[in-house]
Amino acid sequence: MFLKPANVIFGGTIIAQPFITVKVVCLSSDNVGDMVYIAGEQVSSDTYNVTRVDIDDPNKRNPLGMLIEKTSSTTGTVQIVGVIKGVYTGLTPGKYLFIDTAGRLNEVAPGRPSLGVTRSVQICGLAISSNGVSITLMSPTIIKNLAA
Repeated sequence: MFLKPANVIFGGTIIAQPFITVKVVCLSSDNVGDMVYIAGEQVSSDTYNVTRVDIDDPNKRNPLGMLIEKTSSTTGTVQIVGVIKGVYTGLTPGKYLFIDTAGRLNEVAPGRPSLGVTRSVQICGLAISSNGVSITLMSPTIIKNLAA
């Protein structure tokens, strides 16, 4: 895990903000911008095994962070906390971002799940600009559709 320095202030202006990233092994189908969870044993002392979050699967819905780069088809970097710019576009500043059914951030909360399915609704970020996200993992709300 790489812990970046705390805010660096120069002349009253923040010139660096804290963020935490980890090296990961992922699936070739995982894409930059996907929210990912710990999918298995730690690969090495500084590398984790991850794959895309599935909000309808109780074993795959606890996000570690966002896949922000792929260094090969199956390796990359996940950012756990902090500001990420340029991965998403067209965001509305000030809007909360939820994990959608594709495992990506969306300004619209996911809808009601299918009958009998339990879904996790979780705010994982805040749009700070049209292309900037502040990653903030909040506790999920679990919704189960029991209606016929």
